[in-house]
Amino acid sequence: MAGMFGDLERGGWAGRRDAGRMTSAPDRPSRSLEAVQAGTDMLSVLAGWGLVLLSVLIGVEVVARKLLGFSIQGADEIGGYTLAAVSSIGFIVALVNRAHVRIDLAVKRLPLGAQAWLNILALGTFGLMAGIFAWRALAVVQESLAMGAHAPTPLQTPLVLPQALWAAAYVTLALVAALGTIQAARRAVSGDAAGAADTWGIETAEEAAETELQAMAADNANVIRNG
Repeated sequence: MAGMFGDLERGGWAGRRDAGRMTSAPDRPSRSLEAVQAGTDMLSVLAGWGLVLLSVLIGVEVVARKLLGFSIQGADEIGGYTLAAVSSIGFIVALVNRAHVRIDLAVKRLPLGAQAWLNILALGTFGLMAGIFAWRALAVVQESLAMGAHAPTPLQTPLVLPQALWAAAYVTLALVAALGTIQAARRAVSGDAAGAADTWGIETAEEAAETELQAMAADNANVIRNG
């Protein structure tokens, strides 16, 4: 299951940190980002299992309605909470793995130093927006907690529970972006534009192909080992 959902070592910070160490000494932000990578791997596995369990629940709900004539109360509600949590976790996973869509028609033609600072600007702006999302999400959680709000459904779910998971993901996203901005800026200031680009730059076609080949090789190795 980890191979299905959480094998992010191939394309995340962990997969690029060796190159960074060749050009600059490890610092506090990079150690922190390595810890974030490990945490992101774990979150991706949990999110994957959440989707699997949700699929099972929906399947049971469909069969129960069609063949047994009853419904599992709250399946759609649980599905909404699950998708909200998984999607917000997905933002973190995408950031760590440079998976967000970015247009590089002009950037890739600039000098490496200019590319590094544009990447830092983009990441800082991303972190600012994530911080705004986290701020508003925490305000929603605080309001639900103060009101003792419950969902108007058969489950009567305390809204603070799913909202807290959702807000925590946005807070984590903002912190990850901030740590990344600090790390990239320190490398760029120290003259290590290549290290900053390696961690935060737009993934080139060659890097994407290499990541895909590594993923295929790892999957084949798992099949052989488990076969």
